[in-house]
Amino acid sequence: ASLRGFMDPVARDKLLLALAVVIALEGARRILPTPLAIGSVMAAFVALFLLFTYQSGIGSEQLEQKGWVIAMPEAGLTWPPVPLDDLARVELSLLTSQILPLALFVVLSVTAALMMIAALETATKTDVDVDREMRVVVAGNVISALLGGTSGYAGLSTTMAARRVAPGHRVVSLVAGLLILTVFLSGNLLLGALPLPVLAGFLLWVGADFLKDYLLKESLRTTVVGAALTVAIFVVMAVFGLFEGTVFGLVAGSLLFVVDYSKQPPVRSTLFGGVYHGAKEYSPAELRVLQQHGDEVAILKMQGYLFFGTANRIRDRIRDLVKHQGVRRLVLDLDGV
Repeated sequence: ASLRGFMDPVARDKLLLALAVVIALEGARRILPTPLAIGSVMAAFVALFLLFTYQSGIGSEQLEQKGWVIAMPEAGLTWPPVPLDDLARVELSLLTSQILPLALFVVLSVTAALMMIAALETATKTDVDVDREMRVVVAGNVISALLGGTSGYAGLSTTMAARRVAPGHRVVSLVAGLLILTVFLSGNLLLGALPLPVLAGFLLWVGADFLKDYLLKESLRTTVVGAALTVAIFVVMAVFGLFEGTVFGLVAGSLLFVVDYSKQPPVRSTLFGGVYHGAKEYSPAELRVLQQHGDEVAILKMQGYLFFGTANRIRDRIRDLVKHQGVRRLVLDLDGV
């Protein structure tokens, strides 16, 4: 439904500028090192935009009204975002009635954060210290909550965008933090000089790179089912939203795991009492009894996850031992489960 909005002349012009940024970034990357290409292209487009608006006599208010730059509150950003006196007016009953959705939000956020860490490991081909990352996420959320901010975790697209600008440099995070602080202190001056279509063009370029690497290349390297699931998650995210796509991916991935894992043999090995007696020492008479009747004792060593499908296969295996091999006693070794 939002595609109809591009028929508006202003929206069309913004889209054309964003696409021009994408083309320029891709062309510059083929000639220059990626960090230099990104910096030079972005700086050139911002400078051209400011020069054009200055020559045309377009004021900042017109740019804000038409959505070319971010519109800031007239009073600027204030802190705390909610006056402390207003906290007494909070309806606690509304919060308590939403305990279940809030708890679900926390569970999904933690799951999504772990998935994001795994995705970052795959994208960067490095091992990530998960414990350290989760501690950083918790600390960041606590500080953000105390300052009146929202919850969050490391985003795949933003992190990979930062790595495209300056791969492996911690200074990128420091610059990002200083930029946020600068926006807080003098947001009108800074954001009024940054055209949104230029920033959107950079995000489009990063997004196109992701689609090429993970939707096309990965789909060709994986199984047909895996490729279909990847495309399905992408479609759900595009049509319904990121949250719905994440939930769909979790459910579909879990079902796919169950189906794939049910094909693995649940019984690692089968031993019989005639050859496997355990650690106890037996008398010669007892050993003769074991040798004569030991094949009536079957020892099944299990492995992996056991659920409905695998349990049924185990039952069929036991039925076959009883019916065709004369097994009368059964030992289930669950040490590997």
